Amino acid sequence: MELQYEELNCYSRVLDTVVRREESRESIVSDSMPDIGTVLTVTASPMLQKTGIENGSVIVEGSICAAVLYEPEGGGGPCAIPLEIPFRCTAECEALTEECRLNILPHLSRADVKVVNPRKVLVQAELSAHVIAYAPRTMRYSTGVVDADASIQIKTESVSFRYVSQVTEKVFPLEDDVTIGGSRPSIDALLACDVTPYCSETKIVGTKIIFKGGLKLRIRAQNEEQGLFSELCDVPVSQVLDAGDSSESAVALVSLFASNCQVVLRDSRTLSLELELYACATVVDSREGSVLNDAYSTRCACRCEEGIEQNFQVTEQIFQPHPFRALLQQELPSADVVDLCVLLDEDTGTAEGGSRCCSLKLSVCLREQDGRLTHLTQTAEVELPVAAGGILFGSVTLLECGCISSAAGLEVRGNLMVQCIVLTEQELRYVGAVTLEETDPSADRPSAVLRRLKKGETLWDLGKEYYATVADILAVNQISDESAAGERFLLIPHGR
Repeated sequence: MELQYEELNCYSRVLDTVVRREESRESIVSDSMPDIGTVLTVTASPMLQKTGIENGSVIVEGSICAAVLYEPEGGGGPCAIPLEIPFRCTAECEALTEECRLNILPHLSRADVKVVNPRKVLVQAELSAHVIAYAPRTMRYSTGVVDADASIQIKTESVSFRYVSQVTEKVFPLEDDVTIGGSRPSIDALLACDVTPYCSETKIVGTKIIFKGGLKLRIRAQNEEQGLFSELCDVPVSQVLDAGDSSESAVALVSLFASNCQVVLRDSRTLSLELELYACATVVDSREGSVLNDAYSTRCACRCEEGIEQNFQVTEQIFQPHPFRALLQQELPSADVVDLCVLLDEDTGTAEGGSRCCSLKLSVCLREQDGRLTHLTQTAEVELPVAAGGILFGSVTLLECGCISSAAGLEVRGNLMVQCIVLTEQELRYVGAVTLEETDPSADRPSAVLRRLKKGETLWDLGKEYYATVADILAVNQISDESAAGERFLLIPHGR
């Protein structure tokens, strides 16, 4: 018997792994700069340069753009040693092909500096790259029977499909000027700038994913009067990606990362920004449909073979800023916070109660009352508004973070941008094939049977067992629908 089928083009994940790399690099102080006295902090940001699939492996290449800030030996204004640390991550998978599409989510989880001598530093960094690869596939399921005669009875079920309808990535150039407000100190020297792209809003219009977000720039600069200071600026971003055949009700999760970033000081209050943005998106769509889940014949016996497809159920959907606060212990309540560096590591498992959590690695530079500098490095766990379990699509981005010194210690406050959709896998079961056995069962069955419905049994079950249609059972017993059958005895007629 030939079945009717529907086909749905979608993607399935063939690789989902986190690759961690430890990289290091030495840098020598240039001849024009003074010797290193006291290290203030080290800033660092991951920059993506290349992603792709080669010989069954995902290749991720980029660099960690770092800067070591220090006070010169013998005093003077702060100085910066810029350096780039290249990295290359690979992840192997037998199912990878050239048709696969990638989402790459890099995070810098640690950055330390060691002073080798007054003219040389060693920077060590730990990078994690969340590598996800999707392979295109066709979901196929039966919906009915082709040219069925009157003896063929079918039962369909309305179902809701959740599936990955589009996976895409693209690189965008971006240029902009950033102006420091008049209430802030003017910049005499730009020391370092960390760039954190984020996405805050997505929607699908027609065949395009329209997303909005921005770049968080944390600027470390020198002012002759106030010394080292930092400033947080926000540069708006708006772009489009290809949505493929996704519907406008689909959910698009977009993650952004910087590449080839250059920040130049044009004047005491204006910075020129030039970079490329790597955007990757996963779109989860839904569709309502009917699936053939049983069939039989009133003329002869038949056998149904089951087919199984992968389907999803949405258990949680979040797209919002998430404020947090943490208290760090320190023995200098009167010290001033000079600078704060924060690195986010979101791959830290679950907290008590089953929720997900991420880790913030904080490096705080404090100035004591006598002018001496003190460094404090601690880790704070932040609970996310996402339940553990299921398949997580999305990302967590650190938008902003500040620190103040108080009698109770150091209080850290900030905001995370959490965008995710949590899915659980389900099996979509349907009739994969129907085979008719060309034997007439009339000799083995009575012309009518008197039966009651057992617990959990339906009129469909009775009709299938005795080669009768549900419509005939309803008509013979003069009842309008199955709910009227109750526990009464029902007359099951001979199949027609």
